[in-house]
Amino acid sequence: METSFMMLTYTGQLVDPLNLSPDDIDIEDIAHSLALQNRYGGHTLWPYSVAQHSILLARAVPKSLARAALMHDASEAYCSDLPHPIKKNVPQYNSIEIPIQTAIFAKYNIPWDHMEEVSYYDRAICLDEMSQLMPDIDQELVKTHKRLGIMVKAMSWQDVEEWYLDMFYELFDETMPAFLGESIA
Repeated sequence: METSFMMLTYTGQLVDPLNLSPDDIDIEDIAHSLALQNRYGGHTLWPYSVAQHSILLARAVPKSLARAALMHDASEAYCSDLPHPIKKNVPQYNSIEIPIQTAIFAKYNIPWDHMEEVSYYDRAICLDEMSQLMPDIDQELVKTHKRLGIMVKAMSWQDVEEWYLDMFYELFDETMPAFLGESIA
């Protein structure tokens, strides 16, 4: 494993994102960072964050997948979002993102196999998002593919951050001790 450098998070923690452990992860850091990161490289009519995308996805999937959907992009709080064409052409990105996402899923007792199930819905929600956020998208392309039917609205990053945390606390029982070794989903 390569030596990496420390990163200062919103809550003031120094963490090594290339060697992240569940103890390093704080939902406040995740919510804040994702609320400030724009999806689609910022090429949208208004700022649309990773946090808002995750909330809308969590609301659209079957309840059994809601926790995984809310947290499916949480790794981006520690390694940032990249537009899909770039992410798929930077092979090293997966070797960084997957261990971070694995640590996050371990921290919150989310079964890893839910990640694959959420992927289907994640692709479908992109069509809803793009049709509303990108004025020049080919609407025929959007019509021919499966969509979730979500509505996107402009929101402040502060409201999105608060909404993300509210949804997190609604979905996850914080009174339960972490690392029970069993899935709570």
